Amino acid sequence: FYSGIIVTGVSFAFGFTKSGIGFLSTNFKWLMAIRSVFGCLGSVFFILGFKSLPLADAFVIASLLPVASAILEYFLFNERVSILAWPAMLIGSIGVAIMFLDVVPELRIGYVYLILGVLSASTSLVIARYIGKFESNPMALIFWPSLLMTFGAAVYIWDQNLSFATQSFEFIYLYACLFLFGRWLSIYLINFISVHLMTAIFNLQFVWFVIIGYVVFSDVPSDVVWIGAIVLIGATTAVALCEYRDSKTDAD
Repeated sequence: FYSGIIVTGVSFAFGFTKSGIGFLSTNFKWLMAIRSVFGCLGSVFFILGFKSLPLADAFVIASLLPVASAILEYFLFNERVSILAWPAMLIGSIGVAIMFLDVVPELRIGYVYLILGVLSASTSLVIARYIGKFESNPMALIFWPSLLMTFGAAVYIWDQNLSFATQSFEFIYLYACLFLFGRWLSIYLINFISVHLMTAIFNLQFVWFVIIGYVVFSDVPSDVVWIGAIVLIGATTAVALCEYRDSKTDAD
């Protein structure tokens, strides 16, 4: 809730400073609304998934973003995907299946949450890329989903009779800053490269997740997680290389 207020307020301030109150308007109102809903759902599902699984395990499932994004880009907006990328994405899905079958049934709900998060987040990003092709308004793409998330969090806290008080403002502020920067970077990058290429590059975060999980939460990835990670990250790297090769061929 509080991080949503910070992100919404900062994005409004930047957008208003640059373009005035007009930055809130868009020619794609329905698509912006759909993006906001799926963006919020993605955040909720990811939070539930990260609460249920060790960071390394959760990240490997989140690494399916390039696969889901490529499929959505192709079928929703007819964006070209390299023919060699499809078998690579299939191999990546097999990597996830290996991990899913290895975990105890009680933890599989976390995998379900993360897969739903991947589908929601990839839909939101693909729509943002489509909108960005026709109008340059990155702060609106951040503001509206953040506003909806803040409103939804407030309703949930009120409905569950939870307290709005917190003693962790320093962590909330840090999270909000990192979240805002991550959203801005994503919106900026998808103006130049496809969503599945961008998310494939982001998969290099796996090492960082392993380090944080080990140092902060004492999580040690199992052998199956390492195997799944190698298969999946290798597959998404292949997707990125195929995309780069095709773009270079087109340029030549």
